[in-house]
Amino acid sequence: MKSRASQSREISRAIAFCGMAVALSVVLVLLGSLLQIGLYAAPLFAGILLLFVRLEFDSRYAWSVWAASTLLLLLLCPDREAAFYYGFVGWWPIVKWSVDLHIRSRAVRSLVKLAVFAAAITAMYLLLVHVLHLISVDAEFQGLGLWGAVLFYGLNVLCLMVWDRLLTPLSLIWTQRIRPKLSFLNRK
Repeated sequence: MKSRASQSREISRAIAFCGMAVALSVVLVLLGSLLQIGLYAAPLFAGILLLFVRLEFDSRYAWSVWAASTLLLLLLCPDREAAFYYGFVGWWPIVKWSVDLHIRSRAVRSLVKLAVFAAAITAMYLLLVHVLHLISVDAEFQGLGLWGAVLFYGLNVLCLMVWDRLLTPLSLIWTQRIRPKLSFLNRK
């Protein structure tokens, strides 16, 4: 049984780590949207931080980091598309392991992931264009034309599938190489 001081240290460690993850997530997405080069990449990099929180602590902590980051991005980010992209797909590293563990068939698992990513992207753009009436996003799609929009949508989902595949090796790198070097995460 853990002592009260040990539990207190563990909670303090989790809160500090989660606070750093929220701050870094917000900074990554803000930089990506301000520089206009990481509109879609920056939210995915920020989502990787949720993977580290999930691996170190609990999915409850990871969900709270995602919620706090999303709220701050909606308030602070000048590019609504980047903020919503993080909000709609950034949570995937939290639930990835549940999907991978509960669905045995690789083909079914891939189809589920494809459907989740397609639904998230579709819901996000429907919300941005038809509910929030973001004219800039609508104009971008109008400029692409039908086939350009379909190609953009398909490449977006493909990038999310590749991102999903990269999360497993990143988790191994975190647990085997990075975590041992971070003294504040070494539980004593």
